[in-house]
Amino acid sequence: MRTRLALVLLASLPACRTASPEIRGAPGDTRAEGRSNVVAAASLQVSVPGETVGVEDYTGRVGFEHYLRRGLALGGELGLRAIDGVASDGGDYETKGLSGGVNLRWHPLATRGWSPFVEFGVGLLATTDEFPEGGTNLNGIRHTGVGVEFDLSEHLRLVAGLRQQHVSNGKGQVADNPAWESQGAYVALAFDVTPRGARQLDLRAMTAPAAQTWSARLEARGGEYGSDDTGGGAVLALDGRVYRDLYVQVRGSLDSTDGETLREFGAALYVRGVRGRAGLAVDRQELDVFADDEFSLFGEWLANDITTVSSVLGHERRNHADDRYFAGLTLRLYALDNLAIDSGMVARATSDELRADAFNVPLGLEFAPAPRALPGVSLFAQKDLDDGANFVGLRWVLTPAASTPLTLRERDFSSGPLRLRP
Repeated sequence: MRTRLALVLLASLPACRTASPEIRGAPGDTRAEGRSNVVAAASLQVSVPGETVGVEDYTGRVGFEHYLRRGLALGGELGLRAIDGVASDGGDYETKGLSGGVNLRWHPLATRGWSPFVEFGVGLLATTDEFPEGGTNLNGIRHTGVGVEFDLSEHLRLVAGLRQQHVSNGKGQVADNPAWESQGAYVALAFDVTPRGARQLDLRAMTAPAAQTWSARLEARGGEYGSDDTGGGAVLALDGRVYRDLYVQVRGSLDSTDGETLREFGAALYVRGVRGRAGLAVDRQELDVFADDEFSLFGEWLANDITTVSSVLGHERRNHADDRYFAGLTLRLYALDNLAIDSGMVARATSDELRADAFNVPLGLEFAPAPRALPGVSLFAQKDLDDGANFVGLRWVLTPAASTPLTLRERDFSSGPLRLRP
């Protein structure tokens, strides 16, 4: 009996083995889907002009990253920080700290031997003393950056990058919210720790959702309109096909903030392709005697089946203030069929204010709680997308196929563009 039992157990071992890891991409592609790396880095951040000049942040960090898709890596990192310096305002900022966070890195080009990238991240910083002065010992961190990787071998890469970093407590613990803006550089080594027995597979097939002949988007939202104003409002956007791949969008919104009504009207003309769309937009905002006119170029590109890249570049003409320019590059990551995460780098400033601290790292979440029972309905939250505007709201997108359950990605690209403005 014991012999038979032993034979049965031995025969069942292959079926109990864990499935081998998979790598999707060309052989030797160091940024293929499924690859993993351990990263060790050293960095230096310095105050941007006008922000407590003289403070420096020396950091050593280690992290782990995994490629969710070809060229798209999600990772976490821990860092030891030594902050030192006497700022121009006389404050002494000598402190030590521990930081941790997540980082999303995207390589837009499928190059060999080297690869440029953009990255976005958020995290927490705990320090032995208040940082900055008048703040707290626990702060939030968010950063955006660019860089390049060089393949030293199939399993070792040299990484160099630049980061723009923001540190503040967000008024989470005390009334004051002093912030520290910095820019800096880092170098790192990335060690490939992908199991050697990983199976080599082809890249995933890229498919774009089919376009609809028309769509309607209705939003109800509330939150902060700038630093101190609060209120709520609604948005209505209508999209329709004009001719073949040419579409038009018209939209309007009304928001009430501290007893005043903010009105916005806009129109866009865009072309839709297999992997993206691009167009021109005109928008007008009116608040009391103030009026702004915006002209912009915008585009969206499906980087892969879980990531959309959006960009905007434009000019704002104001009747009672200096003109401003704005630009933005954002990533939308579809973490689940009914959950999307947004982040990126945006800026809006006059020509005299276009410097490092004009850039911001927005954050956004969208969740469809019941895609089958309530197709096209989702909840969203947006932070710092427009001059400190922070919103939560309800979004409903109606299309001819609204009765069919859609994932957020399918809904987004089959309907009209959101055209989030920085």
